[in-house]
Amino acid sequence: MKTLLLFLFLSFFFSNPIQAASTNKKVFPYEITSIVMNSNEIVVKGWGMGVEKHHYDSMNSHYYTLELKSDSHTLTYTSKPTYNSQTEIMKVLNKRKCNQNEYYKSGDVCYYNYDYVGFEFHIPLNDLKIDSSYETKLKVHSNILNFNLSADVFYPIELPIIIHKDTIEYKIQSNLYDTELIIADNAVFDRTGPSKSHKIRQSKTYCSNTHGYSRYFEKGSVYKYVYEKVRNQSNTFYRVKTSKDDVCKLKRNVIHEGNDYDSWIASNWVDYAGDGLMIQVIDTNQPPQIHVITHPNVSIYKINEFNFKNYINAFDNEDGNITNKVRIVNQVNLNVLGTHSLKLEVEDKHGKKASETLI
Repeated sequence: MKTLLLFLFLSFFFSNPIQAASTNKKVFPYEITSIVMNSNEIVVKGWGMGVEKHHYDSMNSHYYTLELKSDSHTLTYTSKPTYNSQTEIMKVLNKRKCNQNEYYKSGDVCYYNYDYVGFEFHIPLNDLKIDSSYETKLKVHSNILNFNLSADVFYPIELPIIIHKDTIEYKIQSNLYDTELIIADNAVFDRTGPSKSHKIRQSKTYCSNTHGYSRYFEKGSVYKYVYEKVRNQSNTFYRVKTSKDDVCKLKRNVIHEGNDYDSWIASNWVDYAGDGLMIQVIDTNQPPQIHVITHPNVSIYKINEFNFKNYINAFDNEDGNITNKVRIVNQVNLNVLGTHSLKLEVEDKHGKKASETLI
């Protein structure tokens, strides 16, 4: 009964990840572009940067850390910047490039180079503790302005990534369909396809001389349903459903979640909410069991013929019948008349044990 309760508790614990806080892409846009797991390690690749602060045009201006935190310990991994340019998708049209010594400038004034904003982390599986669940955080550290920014990690995918090493299961999950998208900026177009080259969807109403008929996602609006995820070069685009109705706000035709159009938005411009990326290590090996068939009455004249294994059986889900491995762990003189308690124990090949008492 205790084994069953423990199994049910662990099943509940590992199937219900802790809900992570939302990201803040307006301050710290990032994207996990790939996660690959093999029998030795987990490799996490992506890009990220603190925006409107300084140029990211060298490998010396900043560095990244990835933090894995469980209930019992914390692991931290470091990555130097790699080349991954987000300059074109981030810059505002018709704005000049910021000078090297211009800091904390708005994108409406000038744009920064975001060329070395890639990262790559290697997490050895041996670092992870069995029966642990890890929340993940990404951090960028500026060597120029000495700031640190942190974000909960999301990697929305349709199915978890799973591998098995013997009886140990390693699972990475961040469910796409449990992830909500929150629009993080005002100037985000409603595009008809998953790239910046696709057309901007037009409204039937003219809103202003500045923005005309173009449709925009409204900042702060929430999309509870994500229907598809598409990788396009170094960027990720999400397909959501929008309504054909729009409202003129801040001189823009703004849109909301609906059922009329398939609309696409780059990950750069959305915050995530829901279940963040979790890395779980689960020992799927179940402990063995000893079952007493009957408690025997043995004549003292036949005590030499007595074999306690005739009155029990032991079974393990992975090893099968292991009755022959059961042993007596206490000292008992069976040549003395009376009632005796034999303390029995068995161990499977992975070191898990079961015990029982034969009277």
